[in-house]
Amino acid sequence: MRKWLFGLLLITTLLPLLAWLSLPWTGQYLLREWLLEQGFSAPALTFGHPSWQAFDIDHIAVSRQQDGQTLSLEAQNIQLSFDPVALLRGQLKELRVDKVHLALEGTATSQTTETTDSHFDLSTLQLDQLFRFAPSNRLVVAQLQLDVRLDEQQHWSARGNIDLEPELLQTRLALQYQQQPLGYLDATLDPEFNLSLGLSHNQAVITQGQYRLKPGAKQWLVEAHQSLNLNAAKAWAPLTGLTLPADIQPLSGELGIDTRVRLPAQLPLQPDSLLQAVELDYRLKGQLHHAEHESFTAATLLLDTQGTLSQLQLKSRFNDTRLQIQQPLAQPLSPELQLNGSLDLNLSNLSSSFDGVIASAQLPAPLNLKANVDLSKPHGRINFNLPAFSLQQAMSLYAPLLPASLKPLQIQSGSTEMNGWLAINYQDWHLKASPRLSDLSLSWDETTQVQGVSLTTDLELNQSFNLTGQGSLDVQQTDSGIRIYGPRVDFKLNGQLPEEIQLSLSPFSLSVLDGIIALPALTFNPLHPTIDTRVAVAALDLQDILALYPQEGLYGSGMLGGELPIRIDGDRVEINNGQLLSSAEGGVIRYQPTPEIALMGQQNPGVKMALNALTDLRFELLDLGFDYQPDGDAFFRARLKGYNPDWQQGRPIDLNLNIEENLLDLWRTLQLSNQVTDTIDRRFQR
Repeated sequence: MRKWLFGLLLITTLLPLLAWLSLPWTGQYLLREWLLEQGFSAPALTFGHPSWQAFDIDHIAVSRQQDGQTLSLEAQNIQLSFDPVALLRGQLKELRVDKVHLALEGTATSQTTETTDSHFDLSTLQLDQLFRFAPSNRLVVAQLQLDVRLDEQQHWSARGNIDLEPELLQTRLALQYQQQPLGYLDATLDPEFNLSLGLSHNQAVITQGQYRLKPGAKQWLVEAHQSLNLNAAKAWAPLTGLTLPADIQPLSGELGIDTRVRLPAQLPLQPDSLLQAVELDYRLKGQLHHAEHESFTAATLLLDTQGTLSQLQLKSRFNDTRLQIQQPLAQPLSPELQLNGSLDLNLSNLSSSFDGVIASAQLPAPLNLKANVDLSKPHGRINFNLPAFSLQQAMSLYAPLLPASLKPLQIQSGSTEMNGWLAINYQDWHLKASPRLSDLSLSWDETTQVQGVSLTTDLELNQSFNLTGQGSLDVQQTDSGIRIYGPRVDFKLNGQLPEEIQLSLSPFSLSVLDGIIALPALTFNPLHPTIDTRVAVAALDLQDILALYPQEGLYGSGMLGGELPIRIDGDRVEINNGQLLSSAEGGVIRYQPTPEIALMGQQNPGVKMALNALTDLRFELLDLGFDYQPDGDAFFRARLKGYNPDWQQGRPIDLNLNIEENLLDLWRTLQLSNQVTDTIDRRFQR
């Protein structure tokens, strides 16, 4: 009996020892069988002999094939450190792996897994148990190598380490693509699901972000703060085989985005349903710089926008978003535009609306915009309004932009405003603008004054650059040596830009020297005017005409009328065979010569006779023929019929005078001094 008890005691004592000594072989067998059940093929395992505080796995290698892809895992020198008592409670002190190599090879597949499930239950992820399921108090992978080879063209790899403790997971991976280094990926994660990610290359941070996940019974919340260095990203992207659009190349700067994403715990799997279920709050801020362009040396966009996404409705708000253009190459200004407004976008049908204001110190007034556009076609309408602003203020603002030819222009008063809309219909567009000009007064080089100008017009332009328009122009008066009142004229525009434009004017009249100059309806190309018409003249007062020649001792009265055939070709003006006739009442001309002119009469009998006749000439006919050349030369043919009661007992007079004058020079003289004595003297000498 004692022998049986002793044998039983011996077996009880030796059995754990034998199990402990056989662990390398039994462990290999059990682990190999489990790996085979999981679909891994030909697992290779090598176990070391355990101690009371550690257990070593010298080598493990497994592989698995699925959908034309092979996943292989190889690990070396795996050491499990433990306390025997704690091990009985399922706790390891440390799990350290010297080297792990995980590789995926094969062909990229576009097959999608068919599923009948319409939702995925996020609660099944049990992320709150992630750190609790860690196999030890500390997991260290000293050398981790990941390799992904797809289509024999792409080779992605990462090399680094992993350190997992109960309160923190840390990793740093060196990334490569096609054997070219891509930089480093740094990541940390704690049990509260605070995740930090950073990507850097050549000691420059490309992007970094902080994320936090808050699981809930009905809704999960993801909070994120991310930043992007565009300079570093542009240098990094080509290393991955990406080709950036040409429009991105001149850009540089930094962007930051804060987001709050709310996901339902029952997450829809269909893309449309998923997008409808997601709720998003975001704010995007940053600075973008544009390198030198043909129109400017540099530009900066200061971006600040925030918004929400809910039920496929994206609502965005732009807060003081600014566009700054530095040192324009063709302009002496550096404009800055400021955008404030809201944008609503329906992601289900891509309908959008915008309501905002563009303001700038380089704009005389803020530009108001309202738009409703269907982006799927596209189709819609954009309304714009530029409220009334002072033209004098605008003139001072844009003075540096005016060409040298417009430097003499000065604006004393006036205001303008404009409203209109742009309609878009797929590839067609239609623009309508209605500018208004009120109470404009201006001067030109202090010699010409224009007052009381008002303009109303409606213009329309389409995608073929066909221009139509109509409006009215009202000018109170123009004073440029001669005061002209009017015109009040209606007009129409029609044609195709930039050359084939026709301007049609209604009949209009001007009031000059208390008379009337009437023009018929005209149609011409305002860019290259060619006009051939006849201008009617009525009720011109001879006294006012002679007032233009303030010759001492010269006086006249009477009414003139007639017509002037005018031809205009570009900047060339020509009058041929113009005629002005006195009215039936006739008139009078009186001239008392200066001593100098009287002396000339004593020396020339013909001049003396004319001077005597003009002392008190009562004419019944004044027939004035008139020709004008583009260079300003004018030829006057005057015939006077009448009598002088104080000369040769009222003998009938029939006097013909031929006068030559350059009216452009005369006009300049009138503008500068209104003195024409020398001009009249020369006329008598001829």
